[in-house]
Amino acid sequence: MFKKTLIVVLVLLAAFLTVGAASADTLAGRGWVKAEGNGTAVISGNVATMILRGTGSLWYKDEGDPDRPFIRGYRDLIRHPNGWVEVVGFDGIFHLDAADQVTVKMTGKDIKLLAAGKGRVILRGRGHYVYGKGDHVLGRGDWGPDDLTVDFGE
Repeated sequence: MFKKTLIVVLVLLAAFLTVGAASADTLAGRGWVKAEGNGTAVISGNVATMILRGTGSLWYKDEGDPDRPFIRGYRDLIRHPNGWVEVVGFDGIFHLDAADQVTVKMTGKDIKLLAAGKGRVILRGRGHYVYGKGDHVLGRGDWGPDDLTVDFGE
């Protein structure tokens, strides 16, 4: 079981590291957004897949059907009474599939994110992003010190 999970994660990670181009196999027919940078990224919505890499502070909250994320590279998880889970000492990968009504917030450096499905990303700091649907790029740009909102999906 562990070996299969590790192989799947490594394949997803390899696909994710090629942030420059959207993968038709992974993203076909779905809205998607990719971003890289330093600062804060908040992703919310109904995601078919979400992968976050980086170093810093990470929090997540699942208000839909309970979903279990794969998280590698942290010291501790703190479950708060308000439903938020704090990932203490995050320096790794956060991966979640088929999640509804989920919100993930990361503040830190070397942030790389990929989200596909339907939702919203708010970016603040310094970096760049691209979003689209299927094989089509609908927009791209840079994010800076003011909140930038990118809606993806239908």
